[in-house]
Amino acid sequence: MQDLEWAGQLTAESCPKYFDEEMAKIHPDWLNARVIDAGAGTGRAGAHLKKLGYKNIDAVDATEDMLNVARQKGVYKSLFCSPLGSEPTPIEAGTYDGLLCTAALGIGHIGPAAFEEFARLVKPGELGIKKLNICFGPHLCYRYSLWVCRKKHVHS
Repeated sequence: MQDLEWAGQLTAESCPKYFDEEMAKIHPDWLNARVIDAGAGTGRAGAHLKKLGYKNIDAVDATEDMLNVARQKGVYKSLFCSPLGSEPTPIEAGTYDGLLCTAALGIGHIGPAAFEEFARLVKPGELGIKKLNICFGPHLCYRYSLWVCRKKHVHS
């Protein structure tokens, strides 16, 4: 159990950093971009985004108890209690410049059906999806994280 706790902490720290690197490449004012932490849980990843300087972070998670813990961190502007995948969330399409999903993808958590919702939540443009695979030995591998951001089209 301690290894899984450590893995969750490692992911919550490293993935926001990689997300930030990608957002900086494609968004001219990325620290003011609207970002959603999908499967936010207790808000670890959101807290790291805040430390990196993000100002407009929202959270969505299927569990109200987890969101109550996340709410106490004071990093999210809005929190939505909604499952990801089976039905669209109550969030308007194209609301976000970027989406981060950390340590929530997998069996019993957020499944592949959520990918369509992830794409719906971010603004139109060229879609970029990246994931981070973390392995802790030959029998313990997780596909932990995903971030989605869309390159803004610049009109000349």
